Amino acid sequence: MRASRRPRYSLAADRARGVNAGRVIYLGTFSKSIAPALRIGWAVGPASVIARLALIQEQIATLERERDHAPTPCKATEKKRLQLMCLTGIGPAIAAVMTREVYYRQFDNRRQVAGFLGLATSPHDSGDVERSQGISRAGRGQVRGTMIQAAWLWLKHQPKSAITRWFVQRTAGQSGRIRRIMIVAVARKLAIALWRFLEQGLVPQGAMLANR
Repeated sequence: MRASRRPRYSLAADRARGVNAGRVIYLGTFSKSIAPALRIGWAVGPASVIARLALIQEQIATLERERDHAPTPCKATEKKRLQLMCLTGIGPAIAAVMTREVYYRQFDNRRQVAGFLGLATSPHDSGDVERSQGISRAGRGQVRGTMIQAAWLWLKHQPKSAITRWFVQRTAGQSGRIRRIMIVAVARKLAIALWRFLEQGLVPQGAMLANR
């Protein structure tokens, strides 16, 4: 938006000459100029592209409805899903996957939780040599990936939690590769902390609750 200066060159203006026809889309938002709290955005483009975007939005809305209303809901599992979303940084998608794929089961201890997700260490014993071969990678990789994604989001939204402080101390001055390795340990610690939160009502140390 320019009030006094000459407007910038518009790529869409080339459509009259047949240049960039059907390949220019303008995306914008009024959140920084008119109403920050409303988060209103806009898109201008060829009718065919706008129609495809509308179709994608409809498909996303359908998936979200299926996520929030399971076809055969278990009351105990759905209660856990809503309970997980009470923690800042745990959104509807992560809560749905973790409760319906992991926390619907009964675990006796933290080792079983980490082992089910494939985040437990896999020791190697060869005579006099004992070393760790990394995580076992047991279970579904998609669920383990969701847990690692949840770990990154936890670091962002729960900066004062004990898990985040532990990660910051361990990775201070380290490279990105070390951070990517250590995030697996964060995912393991977070998975156990969430299990204790659901089963025993213990809020992870230093964690904030969401205002939902």
